[in-house]
Amino acid sequence: MELKELHYQGFSSRWKSFLIDNIIVGLFLTAVSFINLSFHRDFSVYLISNIIALSYKPLMETFFGATLGKMLINLKVVDYDGNSINAAQAWLRHIFRISQFLLSVFFYYAAFHDPILLDTEGYADFQTEFLDAYAGVGYISNALFFILLAEVLFMNMDPMHRSLHDRIAKTVVVKAE
Repeated sequence: MELKELHYQGFSSRWKSFLIDNIIVGLFLTAVSFINLSFHRDFSVYLISNIIALSYKPLMETFFGATLGKMLINLKVVDYDGNSINAAQAWLRHIFRISQFLLSVFFYYAAFHDPILLDTEGYADFQTEFLDAYAGVGYISNALFFILLAEVLFMNMDPMHRSLHDRIAKTVVVKAE
């Protein structure tokens, strides 16, 4: 068996790919959310668009070993031996974002059925009233922010540049061959 030489990637290159991916997913989600909250206010539209956005990274990493952002920066997600990751590993890498969604979805369900919120005018008013009425979403976002800080610390202290989600999934991000 031939051992692969892995070139582990740290914060800088991973941050660039993260930004690219979040622009791609963010533009989609913002456009759908804006239209939905401005005109329709339909929970199913919220749910489907968020599941699509949430699935982007795990599906791309399962089938291609990288997201579009990682591909543009020439990165790849592999297991500790340098082999392609499986679907379970890809989904585990995104456990914190999935958890945030699962914890928040109940607040959004309530909001989309709240007559006071449904009577607000436009996107901005809905968002403002939503955050006032459902402060728990803010607490969930704050917790995710602190997890993100821990992720960066772990990544910078680890010789293989593994963050918490990499450790959970037993993966590393490397320079693509």
